[in-house]
Amino acid sequence: MLVNEQNNGRLAPVERSKYDSVLEFAPLSVFLLYSRLIGDPTISENWAGPYYSASVFSFVALCVFALRKIELNRCYLGIYFYFLIGSVGLLANQAWLNSLLGVLDAAGMLASIAFVGLVSAFFSATGFIGVQSVDKVRLRWYSVLLVGIAIAAAILAYMNKGAIILGQLVPFILLFTIHGFIKKHLSTP
Repeated sequence: MLVNEQNNGRLAPVERSKYDSVLEFAPLSVFLLYSRLIGDPTISENWAGPYYSASVFSFVALCVFALRKIELNRCYLGIYFYFLIGSVGLLANQAWLNSLLGVLDAAGMLASIAFVGLVSAFFSATGFIGVQSVDKVRLRWYSVLLVGIAIAAAILAYMNKGAIILGQLVPFILLFTIHGFIKKHLSTP
């Protein structure tokens, strides 16, 4: 259960449906599947389809969660931001930006997550973790810790570019798993 509004001074829980996780993950899965179908990945224009389609799916997910007043997982929000950056780079003919994203590979997406985490750690009531907490100092501390973990994951991904296990899977699995543990830890009284 997540919190979405004040109710007589108490927080009212919102139940997430079983489809919410699918909706959250849809933009990333569309991007990953579509990117496997493109021709030469070194040609910037070939990335238009994956970035544009993932951006559209991200926008739909953001709208659905906003209308239902459900807080979005900050890691996914960082991924959506990454898709937006790639789409803007393509729309504005900024080949250098898409070239940079290509050089960074998965590390670019993790850096985008770290950026969103840093902003939400200091400017969101629920921090990077995405939970309501009476202890704001503890929430901020864990949020900053998770930003550090996201940065470490980005470094691991960059150092292992081209390696599917250490360059892509392990950094994301570690980040999402640690985020889940911290969220569960802060959610229990």
